[in-house]
Amino acid sequence: MTGIIGTIQQLETANASGGGGSGPSTQGTAPNPTGVAISGTSNPSSNFAMGAQEISNAQNAPNPDGADQFDVVPIPAPLGLWSNGQADVDIDISTSGISDLNAAYSGRSANATIAFLGYIQATNATSFQWSLSVSSSLSAGSTSVAYPFGQTSAATDQDATSYGTSLGSQQGIEAFCKITWGGGRGGFIYPSNGDTVTCTIGADATNSNGTTSASDLVIEYTFTT
Repeated sequence: MTGIIGTIQQLETANASGGGGSGPSTQGTAPNPTGVAISGTSNPSSNFAMGAQEISNAQNAPNPDGADQFDVVPIPAPLGLWSNGQADVDIDISTSGISDLNAAYSGRSANATIAFLGYIQATNATSFQWSLSVSSSLSAGSTSVAYPFGQTSAATDQDATSYGTSLGSQQGIEAFCKITWGGGRGGFIYPSNGDTVTCTIGADATNSNGTTSASDLVIEYTFTT
């Protein structure tokens, strides 16, 4: 993903100035923080896009392709999936898709765990707060929001564009979407065609005068044959 983030820093899109129509825009009125938006990098040209990365033990499988389907690059359409603050991601559950999911998850992880990577653009802000909510329509399994061990809320870092596994390292926004598969010892039961999981990412920027909330970003996963 590092190379892709380097690429997006060179992109200029209409979104960088706040977009138009029904799309998201930068938020804030002085003396509160202004220009508040979620971005894929510190460069405002990546406003209204962010990264997602599947981080479960399925990534240690010889073939992690099934897990990699959940990854999202922080690039606006047409080069990426982001459009008007939303990325729509299809998860293949056709015969070959189920084989890929099994190859990644069977015997390794009972869930897909997705980290989110982003940056809070803001002027005259002194503190920051990320948030995540998850909703779903699943025929099998369940969803939840998880945090790193010992935490009960998401990160307070402006720059949450990195994910590390060593103790104390940044883990994106430090709020994870956890999709737990159905079934059990007899094998996992994956969602059915048309099932969805929707992740809504929020961000606040604060100074002594008040708080400005960025336009939310949404990643919707649709399981499809």
